[in-house]
Amino acid sequence: MIIDVNGKKIAFGLAWKRLVGGGTPEAKAVAKARELKSALIWTDEEALQVGLIPSADMTEKEAAALNVPVYAAAKVLSRIPGLKRNVLLVLNSPSKQGSFILIALYKGKPRDTFDLVDVSGDVLDQKIAEYREKLVRAEPFDIVGDARGIDGIHHTPIGVLAEFADAFSVMHRPKAQLPLRKVAVVLGLVVMGFGTVQFAIPMGMKKWQEHRQKQQPDPQKVYDDAIAAVRTNPAVGAPELGPWYQWFRTRPWDIGGWHLAAVTCTFTPSSVMACSVDYKRSIPQATYKTFQAAVPDEWKNAYRFDGELAHVQTSSPVGQVQRVAMLLDHAPTADVVTLNFGSLLQAYSVTGTYVLSPFALFGADGIEPSALQNPYRAAQWSMSGPVRNFELLSKFPAYATVATINVQVSQPQTSINTSLFQVTVKGQVLVKG
Repeated sequence: MIIDVNGKKIAFGLAWKRLVGGGTPEAKAVAKARELKSALIWTDEEALQVGLIPSADMTEKEAAALNVPVYAAAKVLSRIPGLKRNVLLVLNSPSKQGSFILIALYKGKPRDTFDLVDVSGDVLDQKIAEYREKLVRAEPFDIVGDARGIDGIHHTPIGVLAEFADAFSVMHRPKAQLPLRKVAVVLGLVVMGFGTVQFAIPMGMKKWQEHRQKQQPDPQKVYDDAIAAVRTNPAVGAPELGPWYQWFRTRPWDIGGWHLAAVTCTFTPSSVMACSVDYKRSIPQATYKTFQAAVPDEWKNAYRFDGELAHVQTSSPVGQVQRVAMLLDHAPTADVVTLNFGSLLQAYSVTGTYVLSPFALFGADGIEPSALQNPYRAAQWSMSGPVRNFELLSKFPAYATVATINVQVSQPQTSINTSLFQVTVKGQVLVKG
């Protein structure tokens, strides 16, 4: 399925196959494409897998006529900063109401049978359970997307994919194989040259090794380019969430008999705190019409019903937004963060659960940190507890940035300022060295 997302064509539902056996990755990818009659593929010289678009989604004639790039959604997902290498993307399908799109990455790579479109809720539950129990098991992973009712999902609109669709994720037509009329000529040349093979192999291997060394990208350059690409990305520090908290406290807890159930917000690459505010039908007298009649004017065109839930898509205010460049240029050391920020989290632990994860290389995967000069590292942090603890964020350092906010309401009350509202805030800190 190819979906136009904010002007970019993004392909979902690819088959992902391992490239095994002899030959170059591209040759093996072409063979797979021919086997599955796929007109567009994703691969590169270093990849040991290929993503193939189903023949039902695009014919060879249609692929030849393309004048705009098509991006592989699974590879775009791998380019979004801040996500773990294990990640599930779950979206509401725009083509079939009540169905879903599912993409899974495991250790940073797409998985076959986990790039699916128009699946039912039952199939979705089965695949998520399979991912949890058979793939990641005890490994950490993220769940992102715009689907509702999934435990731990971080609200992420489909538009984010368009922002990170780049040259890395562009699909291409499989290269044509050698025409049959040339095969006889080639075979003749092979026979003629057989006598010199024993002498050519050592020289050929040497030249191949030299070629490979030239082709291997310089790790430092790859890393520097990756860092340069994220320097202009926006970031919001934990102390800048005062406006968000005031906004949250003014949300109505009841709309026509539908009670506030959850609020999920994600800070997007467009500097917007995108939020989904969920209301649950809570009394027998509540209907779709009572919600429609009571919904605030600002949400008149921003909600949709999903059974017993009403989802409102909106945005919330935040304070000053900074750039990742400023965080990198003024990044503290890991020891300073551990001593100061770590101590602060320990002091707050009596009010909830505060976690600072170990530091890992920031900005690029698959590069050995020892091969780099002056790398940056990142650590994820989280805060979980009563929503009143939100006020403690004002004392967090500015380098503690926020990615997501999730509030769950266990028993809606007549006041939003109550401990029955549990909040989880997640973010990261960047350090140098």
